[in-house]
Amino acid sequence: MRDITKKRIINTVREYKRLFPRQYELASQANKQRAREQLTDWGETLENSELIEREEMRMPTDLYTILYAKLTPEEQQEFETDKGTLWFLRTFPEWNPNKNQA
Repeated sequence: MRDITKKRIINTVREYKRLFPRQYELASQANKQRAREQLTDWGETLENSELIEREEMRMPTDLYTILYAKLTPEEQQEFETDKGTLWFLRTFPEWNPNKNQA
């Protein structure tokens, strides 16, 4: 992912946290709680199913919406790649709702 995309994401998340500190903190704490309650390190079995579910990231809808509004279509594509997702989760581990962080 390009440095300009990383910088835009970092600045957007910082600004969101500054404007909505309570929402940021509550969502972050909810992810930590969810991770503590997981039965496995990397995923959960859905009820009455043999499928395993694993969320890659969980963030407030407002933050997600603002991020996508700030990013260009090219930057959105960068963000959605495996490499972009991994970078984001390592940069902002509070949005990784799993026991084992990225």
